[in-house]
Amino acid sequence: MKKKILILLAFFVFFNFTVSYAQNEEKKETPKPEPSFTMKKIGEKEQIRVYDMVYPSGNLKIKGKIFIPLRHLPPLPVIILNHDGVKGISNATMERAKFIAWHGFIVLVPSYRGEGGSDGEVEVAKGEVDDVLNLIKIIPKIKEADKKRIGMVGTSHGALITVLAASRTKELKCVVEAYGVMDIFQWWKYLRDHKFKTDDPLSKKVYGGGPSENPDAFKVRNAVNFASRIQCPVLIIHGETDDIVPVLQAYELKKALEKYKKTYELYTFPQAGHGFLIYAPAGKDYTDEEKEAANSAWDKIIDFIELYLKHSG
Repeated sequence: MKKKILILLAFFVFFNFTVSYAQNEEKKETPKPEPSFTMKKIGEKEQIRVYDMVYPSGNLKIKGKIFIPLRHLPPLPVIILNHDGVKGISNATMERAKFIAWHGFIVLVPSYRGEGGSDGEVEVAKGEVDDVLNLIKIIPKIKEADKKRIGMVGTSHGALITVLAASRTKELKCVVEAYGVMDIFQWWKYLRDHKFKTDDPLSKKVYGGGPSENPDAFKVRNAVNFASRIQCPVLIIHGETDDIVPVLQAYELKKALEKYKKTYELYTFPQAGHGFLIYAPAGKDYTDEEKEAANSAWDKIIDFIELYLKHSG
């Protein structure tokens, strides 16, 4: 009798443990699947096929566009075009991506974290750098792409992202930075001296009250401090009438690159202001001189990326 009672007791304990364990397992959250790379065709015009893409950057899903020219035989060199601002990919940026693709490049345009439907929050040239570096990793999955011939072009916010990314990878054969903030300490002083608004929610979130209050936020984004780590040629483009990011920023990068004997080219345009490279070709709110400057600058950009992605060993 005692034996039967012990057996029943053991069964009761085991049964309750099993049920409790199963209930606890059910309460655990099912882990989210890792984001994967996808590309979906959305259009084709003037022998350029356009795709929506989604790719992983850590645990985030980042969206963007892919432009593949059909009149050129693969494998093709790749340009990552890093857009300006913090509001996603503009129509003008899309047009410039098509322009680059027409010259025989696959063009990838990421919409960084927190923008254009991508996961995460805007960080301003911090996590966004991770996003473009992670984009490099998916290039081998694009069958028309040559993973050994990759360049990067960035404007404004995208220019800073580009230079910081170039300091953290050996995969890039060349980069173009156009009117980006290269010495952020100097630029912050310029903004304050010229009464620019620096207390908007995003600026306060990223920079706080300035370098004295939040020095690490400035150090991590100060491109000139990372010039020694850049291992590819750099093309610098800037408008001399730029009153948002003054042309002195271009010369600060030039000085830093010269200090470490890096290969670079620098071109400035007397009648061009901020954003001219992307928006002047569309014609809105830009002078004829700025349109001419944009055309000239794009000629230099195409020559530069062709030199290092098509004609060099």
